[in-house]
This record gives sequence, C-alpha cells and structure tokens, in this order.
Amino acid sequence: MSRAKTDSPGRLYNGPPLAVVDIGSNSVRLVVYERLSRSPTALFNEEALCGLGREVQTTGLLPADAVGTVVYEGRNVMLGYATSRDDLGKGDEMNGRLETGDLGRMDIEGFLYLTGRTKRFAKIAGYRLGLDEIEQELFAVCPVACLDLGEKIAVAHEQESETALKARVRELADSYKVPSSSFALRKIAQIPRASSGKIDYARLKDLVSV
Repeated sequence: MSRAKTDSPGRLYNGPPLAVVDIGSNSVRLVVYERLSRSPTALFNEEALCGLGREVQTTGLLPADAVGTVVYEGRNVMLGYATSRDDLGKGDEMNGRLETGDLGRMDIEGFLYLTGRTKRFAKIAGYRLGLDEIEQELFAVCPVACLDLGEKIAVAHEQESETALKARVRELADSYKVPSSSFALRKIAQIPRASSGKIDYARLKDLVSV
C-alpha cells in the first residue's frame, strides 16, 4: 500500500498549485488555484489595471469613458469607395485610416462602446445637443426618434398619452439649460425602420415635417 505525500499535517498532497495569468487589453489578472481539479479553490486572485491611454496630453488618447470620434487604423482598412469601373484603378485612397462617423467611449479595460453619430446633433439656444443621447435618455419612458428641425428638436413617439414623456422632456430641457419649448413631441403611427432594424431618419423627416 502506497503512502500519500502531505505538505502539512492532515492535508493530502494532490499536486502543485496552478497559476493562470489573464492578459486583457488594459489589465492583467493573476489567479492561483490550490490544484488542478474539477472544482478548483482559488488561493490568490488579483487584477492590476494598466490605465492605457489615460493621459491624453502625453499619448494623444482620450481618458477612459470620455466620448470622442471613432477612428480605425490598420492594414485591413478598405482602399476606398467605388461607384464606377474607373474608380477601381485609383489605388489606396484611405491610407489605412477609416473615420467611421461614430461617437464612442472606451472603458478602463479597453472595450469600445458606440454612443451615437457625429452628425446627429442639433444646435438649440447656442448649445450643441446630441440627438442620440436624447433618444437614450427618453427611452426609459418609451421608444422615441429625434430629428433636428432647426430651432426645435422633433421627438417622434407612438404613445397614446404624452404625460410621462412631457415630464421627462422638461427635466432634460432643464439639465441642458434650454427652453422646454425647444422640443416638439410628434405622435406617429409607427417609427420607421430600415431592413437592418435601425431607425430610418429620412422617412421619419417626411412624417414629422408635415
């Protein structure tokens, strides 16, 4: 009969500890398990954040969670847009850089979250308001779609009652420091959407402009 090895009194030796290093885009985590088993017990678990891109003045990057324009650079960026056969001979017009037209933020771990489009803004009372941000704020009440009508922002919705929506619009207007009359609520039968499921703002403009 063989004798089991022990590393401490009353404890069987079942192999050395197992360490796992998880290297993320902006963090490193070390987890040490007691041994390799079906249900391993963690003896040590610690994460260190690298904080990449936090100092915009030294790196040229925005701090974590700051919203900015999304620009992609890499060898797999397309050569350009072609609308005719002649365009195919133009060569590389993008030079490995694609300005997506999206707004986004990157969290401390390096994950990118899209927050809207760069051209989806309205200028009201001297303030530049993001229409995508307004839609997100009002979505807690009901689905809406916002459009810039010049001096006003059209808020299209499908609700029978506008009471809750009007109350939330007034709160938003106060937070933006603009008159609540800058928002025009428009009830429509259905918010138009493209085949992709995204809001069709071109069709929406025809509905709310009448």
